Amino acid sequence: MSRKPPDTPLPDLSFSSSDRKLFELNLKVITPMFGGSAEAGVVDPNRPVSAKSIRGHLRFWWRACKAGRYGNAQELFKAEEAIWGSTESPSLVDLVVNTTNRGRLADYVHYRWNDERERYSAEFLQEWPRYALFPFQGEAKGQNMKPAKQALLDVEFTVAFLHAGRLSEKETSDVRDEVLAAVWAWVLFGGVGARTRRGCGSLYCTNEAYPGLQFPGRRAAPGAAIEARPEQLIVSPTKGLAIPCLAGAVVRIGPTKNCISAWQEAVELMRNFRQGEDYGRNAGDQTPGRSKWPEPDSIRDGTGCHYQSPNKEHRPEHAARPFYPRADLGLPIVFHFKDKDRYDSSKSDPGDPDPILAGAEKTRTRMASPIILKPLAISADQACAIALCLSAPHVWDDESPGVSISGHILTRDRLTDHDKSTNVVALNAHKSDSAREAFMALAKKTLTTEVKL
Repeated sequence: MSRKPPDTPLPDLSFSSSDRKLFELNLKVITPMFGGSAEAGVVDPNRPVSAKSIRGHLRFWWRACKAGRYGNAQELFKAEEAIWGSTESPSLVDLVVNTTNRGRLADYVHYRWNDERERYSAEFLQEWPRYALFPFQGEAKGQNMKPAKQALLDVEFTVAFLHAGRLSEKETSDVRDEVLAAVWAWVLFGGVGARTRRGCGSLYCTNEAYPGLQFPGRRAAPGAAIEARPEQLIVSPTKGLAIPCLAGAVVRIGPTKNCISAWQEAVELMRNFRQGEDYGRNAGDQTPGRSKWPEPDSIRDGTGCHYQSPNKEHRPEHAARPFYPRADLGLPIVFHFKDKDRYDSSKSDPGDPDPILAGAEKTRTRMASPIILKPLAISADQACAIALCLSAPHVWDDESPGVSISGHILTRDRLTDHDKSTNVVALNAHKSDSAREAFMALAKKTLTTEVKL
């Protein structure tokens, strides 16, 4: 189900100082967009894409491209502030966004009341990869229902990049180069709105050509076009600043398909890696089987709490426990144990029934996934599935904030351990001690082209 946004005039946001223009892009959103407006997580059918939202994405991709030239975080953020601004310092770059097609609103999930079961049941209305969209699908618990979020489809917009107007000719050229690097990475590997690391809001640039930008599908295969990028776009790290960056990253690229099929292919790889039967979990009958990853049993062991029924017990049995290798794929991870009222424990405190694996520092509980899965557009309706593994610190590195499970800090051997890894199916299948490396090895089977950045 989809419908057009309210028929109100498109806002005229065209700029008047063309002499300040660095460049302008025409962009089309090729996958459903959630969020992206001035209010986080909310779609605005009248002003679907905001300059504020784009600026946030560009700051991340600028760091990913340029962090290698700085020796510490203070130097990096001082340079970022000089270009992109802060609450104390104005930006050298102005963004003017003009919507040329507001697209259409689309429902993703509809909940219907089931009289026989006395509960709401979810009906998925779109052939989109559910594994990527769980934050938007709402929730039904008995007679209580949280509605799903709507998406926007087929949005088109222009972004004009203007310099601040107080720069010399050389300063203007330098700023333009910095912005071009961020835009190059953003268009290819990012998007607009929420969940861009799982392919939502992916972009296609409709400009036929633009100096300094190399878009796939013009005159070369996607992998060759990315490899042929201007060298100055990405700065190789020389001092080891511990943040996610593109220098040293690996991209795996699949064959050309329609945009949604390419998106599904990319996301399905991660679903299989983490939850696929006989790989991520045992085969089940009507419900998913028991996980082959060690985290659930590690939690059961730590709390002394496991599910009990008259004919089955989920006693901890995983040979690798205590071990939490999936922490390296991004944090936080919330573990939900079903039938909480049927758990028993030998301990007086059974622990948190929904334990959270997160960063150990109060101000650093979140670690965004270093794996980006999305369709890489080569035309308005054709794309290739890609898996990008950013060069990022591991959770066991000294520079990382450490990891805790419901407040209990984990030692390094519970995050990485060669002997334990051999007892984890998904890791041992690729002879890897790292969940990131094992996933990229799995992706190699279907995304056969490799590009090293």
